[in-house]
Amino acid sequence: MDFFGSIAAKGIGGRHELLVKNEPIEYNKKFTVLDRAAAPLATDKKISTREELYALLEKARAHYAPFMQNHAPKVERLTTSLKLDSFTLDGEKITLPHYGGPAGYAKQVYETSFDIDTVSPEKAYYVSFAGADYRAVVYLNGTCVGIHEGFFSPFSFSVDHEVKAGTNTLKIELYNDYIYMGNTTPGGKKLEGDKLYAATGLGWDDPAFGWHHCPPGMGIYGDVRFETKSRLSISDVFVRQGEVTVEVNNEDYTEKDVEIRYSLYGRNFEECVFENKTYIPSTLRTVGLGDTLTQSKVADSLNKGFAMPAKKGANEYKIPFDTSALRLWSPDTPYLYELVVELVSDGVVTDRTSTHFGNRSFTQDTSSTPKGAFYLNGELIFNQDMASPEAILSNAFRFHTSTAATAVITPGATNCYDNLSFRAYKRTTANANLADLFSVRPDDLTDYKTVDEIRYNGDYRMPVSSYNAFVTGGGNDVYFADLDDAMAYANDGD
Repeated sequence: MDFFGSIAAKGIGGRHELLVKNEPIEYNKKFTVLDRAAAPLATDKKISTREELYALLEKARAHYAPFMQNHAPKVERLTTSLKLDSFTLDGEKITLPHYGGPAGYAKQVYETSFDIDTVSPEKAYYVSFAGADYRAVVYLNGTCVGIHEGFFSPFSFSVDHEVKAGTNTLKIELYNDYIYMGNTTPGGKKLEGDKLYAATGLGWDDPAFGWHHCPPGMGIYGDVRFETKSRLSISDVFVRQGEVTVEVNNEDYTEKDVEIRYSLYGRNFEECVFENKTYIPSTLRTVGLGDTLTQSKVADSLNKGFAMPAKKGANEYKIPFDTSALRLWSPDTPYLYELVVELVSDGVVTDRTSTHFGNRSFTQDTSSTPKGAFYLNGELIFNQDMASPEAILSNAFRFHTSTAATAVITPGATNCYDNLSFRAYKRTTANANLADLFSVRPDDLTDYKTVDEIRYNGDYRMPVSSYNAFVTGGGNDVYFADLDDAMAYANDGD
């Protein structure tokens, strides 16, 4: 029995009264026979042969091939990186990435060596890890340079004082532990430790334990690198709609004036959006209302811009960044941009990097009833397999037919088609309010009948059988198997 099953069987701490039993919702299944019905929704033809699969894959490759190209200019980084992937693990040679058991307390020792020609006080030196599970104690040339506990996050340690010209030795003592709330040993005993863990394990090649759902194993599963950087460098660049965040790391206690230059190019299409824009971090000095003492002391600089130099450690700068005119990323047209960033201090470029991104918006409707619909770039994301009928009906395709007639087309789910259908509302009142039309809801989504004509709220009458339509028992909501039919009905007549 799994963990969640044991809760249901034994209760929470043995207390069954803390569990709430959810009774199944009563479901009265109804069937309706349609006199006329079009195909519910155009779907791709099912494939059953290898040749059909390969043909579809080839078609997809041809479609996405242009988007896999890189047209952005090559960026020469000023940070050098030496990848370390050959280690000995407890005397045995291994190559990273490396991950496996046991899922419980254990210690593994990874060792390697690398050569450095020279060491300069003008540079900064780091040992960087893309990921290690779980607790890593890192030594360089016999000195502990840092300890990191966790699984997801990359981490790095400064080794300015430990690195030397010539051969350097790197040792990682990696510790695993039993998880909070416990996990079972190969002998069947359950033990609890201090490992903070969820359903996140990578798994490894072992059918008894490694193939189990997310086992809490251990290992160095990401790259390990020795990096040489400028003492004023870019540690991260993140693009979002409206701004770019640039994180600058200063290794010294001396404050340093910085200037950020940035350029934007198409990555998988040819375009130079702009080049060499300049941002000098600055801010305004103000004082609180009534603080006359401070105001008198800073009167000369009050409400005037002054520079924000980089202090020791991480410095985060946010640059206004307008993305409204950029091409949109979508699954069919995954346009990407390349942002190139240079860091300048005292007229000298100290670091240079680039990052690529797609321009898109992803939002969720939180105000409609029911709420929850997802939108990509303002377009409804429709998943008919996961949406309930109520959720489907909440998402509208709205349009005006003329000043004399207004219509609303909404997706609708029906037991009749067991698939997607479309609902049409129509009114002849001039400049009818779309909100009024959309507020109409059928009381019963399963009670349908076919008709040859329909009366809408007593003021509109029209044959609908030619559109393969049907209505609810109340006769106020018209459903269609095809969106074109629904739109044609809504636009037909005044």
